[in-house]
Amino acid sequence: VGIVFGVLIALRFLWLAQSIFIVAFLGVLLGLAMTRAVDVLERIRIRRGIGAALVLVLFIGTLTAIFAAIGPSIREQTHVLTRQLPMAMESVEAWVDRTPMKALVAPEGPRQGGLTARVGRELRNATKFLFPIVSSFLGAVGGVVIVLFIAMYIAAEPGLYREGMLHLVPHRHRGRAEEWLSTLRDTLRQWLIARFIAMLLIGLITAAGLTALGVKGAGAL
Repeated sequence: VGIVFGVLIALRFLWLAQSIFIVAFLGVLLGLAMTRAVDVLERIRIRRGIGAALVLVLFIGTLTAIFAAIGPSIREQTHVLTRQLPMAMESVEAWVDRTPMKALVAPEGPRQGGLTARVGRELRNATKFLFPIVSSFLGAVGGVVIVLFIAMYIAAEPGLYREGMLHLVPHRHRGRAEEWLSTLRDTLRQWLIARFIAMLLIGLITAAGLTALGVKGAGAL
């Protein structure tokens, strides 16, 4: 009975702390990716702490440059959408008025207003969900910051954290645990490389196909 309750309590704890474990795992994953780059910088006599910070800055700078490049296209398409969406709503409303669907869209008569008015009311009612959305967004930003710091520290001193994990294992099993950690590190690195190649190929093929079809903002998409 004690074992059963212990397992249930452990599972409950894991469920409540799942976001912590996810953030830690993402930090370790990114740290493993950064470690290889920091190793290269260390060979040219750049200290690991400085190298980890440089790699992190380069990573953030690359992402910022990508978003800056696709930002104008996204803004342009957003402006087009804001201009065309009301006209599209009016066209849909006019089409509904000419079909039997009018009774389903406005069952209580003209007091309900048109389709555009009803959509506007629904959007105003949706503002009550704004605070949870903002809270989730701020939590996500905080999680990203924590992931970046975990990755930077792991890339700067991977041996320190590796030894720390091995100290959690009994002496007679540390050899096997060290072999397991090495295998896990190599497997995760190979998986990251494979995912990056797949993402790059999918992005290139998608961009080429959308460009061939004449879709605006193919690069951003």
